[in-house]
Amino acid sequence: MKGLDRLTIHRRLLVAGLLPTAIVALGISAWFLWSASREFDRSLEERGLAVVGFLAPASEYGLISGNRETLDALLQAALTQRQVHAAAVIQEDGRPLAISGAMKAPEAGPLKAIEAPTQISPSGGKLRFIAPVWRTPLDLGELYEPDRSAARERIGWVYAELDTAELAYRKWRILALNIAFSLLALAATGLFSQRLARTMSRPLERLASAVGDMARGIRGTRVAASSGGEIGELEHGFNHMAEALEIARDEMQSRVDAATEQLRYLADHDPLSGLANRRAFEREVEAVLGVASPRGHALCFMDLDRFKIVNDTCGHVAGDELLRQIGTLLQQHVRDQDMLARVGGDEFALLLRDCGLAHARAVADSLCATVAAFRFPWEGREFRVGASIGLVLLDEAHHDLAHALSAADRACYAAKRRGRNQVCEAALDDAGRSGDTALAPPSLAAALEQSRLRLQVRPILPVAPEAREWAEVVLHIDLPGHPDAQRFIERCERDGDGLALDLWTLNACCQVLRELAPDRRTGLRISIALGDASICGASDLITHVEAALQRAALSPDLFGFEITADRAAQYPGEVQALVRRIRHLGAHVILADYRDHALSLLRSLRPDYVKVSLEGLSRDYEPAHAAAVATSVAGVATALGAGLVVVGMADGLPPDLAAMAGFVQGGEDAGERDFATWLRDAVARQGDSGRRQA
Repeated sequence: MKGLDRLTIHRRLLVAGLLPTAIVALGISAWFLWSASREFDRSLEERGLAVVGFLAPASEYGLISGNRETLDALLQAALTQRQVHAAAVIQEDGRPLAISGAMKAPEAGPLKAIEAPTQISPSGGKLRFIAPVWRTPLDLGELYEPDRSAARERIGWVYAELDTAELAYRKWRILALNIAFSLLALAATGLFSQRLARTMSRPLERLASAVGDMARGIRGTRVAASSGGEIGELEHGFNHMAEALEIARDEMQSRVDAATEQLRYLADHDPLSGLANRRAFEREVEAVLGVASPRGHALCFMDLDRFKIVNDTCGHVAGDELLRQIGTLLQQHVRDQDMLARVGGDEFALLLRDCGLAHARAVADSLCATVAAFRFPWEGREFRVGASIGLVLLDEAHHDLAHALSAADRACYAAKRRGRNQVCEAALDDAGRSGDTALAPPSLAAALEQSRLRLQVRPILPVAPEAREWAEVVLHIDLPGHPDAQRFIERCERDGDGLALDLWTLNACCQVLRELAPDRRTGLRISIALGDASICGASDLITHVEAALQRAALSPDLFGFEITADRAAQYPGEVQALVRRIRHLGAHVILADYRDHALSLLRSLRPDYVKVSLEGLSRDYEPAHAAAVATSVAGVATALGAGLVVVGMADGLPPDLAAMAGFVQGGEDAGERDFATWLRDAVARQGDSGRRQA
């Protein structure tokens, strides 16, 4: 069959026309020859059986009387029959009594079993037949009835041979005629198939040639639609297909050109925001570094603050939309000659051409204020973000791309460490500062494995002397390079270990309390700040808190859980659910860093304590205005029944604020103490107070 695959269409059609005809002709001829041969053989066999069947009763008298003349005459008459070659009459003892023709009499032994005219095995191309001769009982009339039950008496046999030469001739003649007629039929069929194959193969060959021309890209390829029937339909269909393919090819080429242009655009632009991407930005910075400018050039590296809250709370769709809006907002506040780019997830970079440091600082401060004032509404919520900006002047100190980007990145991180939403300039010796070369914070697993985490506290001092001893637990990480705890907490949140870190802090507090203050716990209060993961996983958090308190045999009243006002505004539903669980547990709820948030936040949460930060308000307002806002906020909190904790008292509290405050706490610059040391001192002070009262 593989050979047929290499044939042309014309030859395949010839094979398709001739092969079935040849098979049918051969089948019919074979059947006819077989049928005719069987008919001739059967006719000759019947003639031979008839001859011996006739000779057997006729030769009875001759055998009984032994009259050879009668038998010879009988055999001569038999030889006159067509195709009878020889005949003989054989006695009972097997000896021939009369023979006519050249023959060899059969042996007597096998003849004993013959009871009727029979054909025996051929010999010398002759068919041989033999029949027994039986003695006929005498009929004596009515006086004597013959015994029909007596065994018949065989007195001999008659034998005849028939010549098969005539039969073979007739068979050969029929075969020759059959072959002749078959060849004639095949020749006629071949001629017809040739004509038919030519009428079909020529249009198909034209179609094949046209397909080849089309494959080689020859435009305008067509075939002459001169055939009828299905071939004509193929020709018309091919022409329509060729026309459609040319149109499609033109459209595809236009799409390829558009896609090429789009790829060229995407190679240098961020697909989400439409701004330049990191590759284009770095190429532009390298080009600017080689061009001298009297005032120099500046580079800003911006990282959005609190973007992760939006992404985690509302999903990536909201996060993407926020990035698009921030990109549009920033683009509106830069010059046409400057380049703004999105270089990472929530990271942007700005190249300020021909811009001195003072002007660059003013632009960066403006961008920082613009982002801080921006509000992002999403599904009934409103989010606030900020921008921490690192600023570096591209001069001799930062003369190559890698050094400039690294300095800007370190300056951006320094802005985050200093409170976020601010601008930090990279110093000339930025690369050599220990603070900027601090090691990256380890993962939670690595820190725990190396026992690098320690608990420290920031005391919260009561205004009334009889109030509880209170301290806020803070983390300290013990590693070379001294990476601050805030970077470590941020990494844990990025790695998905925020809940595990808060639970470790709780368990560590419980262990210290169980060991150092087994009997005197009623006069103490420990507050622990909760991160995003704990707020969003309130069910898991409270389950673990209950288990930890039960293991340490501690009362829930001993603990307070701090939630910042920003997180409460970002996660309103989650925070309300968490507050209900904390109250059901029996612990305290502390709303921390409350500044100028909506008053509905206080009414919906009803916290046990509110922390008002003078330091935070002072960064947003003038000192006099900050004190007024703090007094106003504190008045609302105390009116709703919440205790007031004022954070940041370096210059003393305003009188109105001091009158409402139940507790005061030092700011971020206030000294921190080891948790175990503070706990021993607090227990000792409780003991002294008890003895004095006694």
